[in-house]
Amino acid sequence: MRYYVVGAEYLDVKHTQVKAGTAERHGPFASYDEAVKKWRERALATIDDYYIKFTIVSENGQPAAA
Repeated sequence: MRYYVVGAEYLDVKHTQVKAGTAERHGPFASYDEAVKKWRERALATIDDYYIKFTIVSENGQPAAA
């Protein structure tokens, strides 16, 4: 299974509406651990902005679980 790190800046604090032009997708990563490294990098780089959120998804688009 391959994994992607996806994220964006959102217009609301519930993270339901993406701000146009801010979506990011990183990957694919061969392992969940590799994806976690990229997720941590992006999450820490944007930690002070509550409107930005990143998550890890599997290649079928489902949220990945460790």
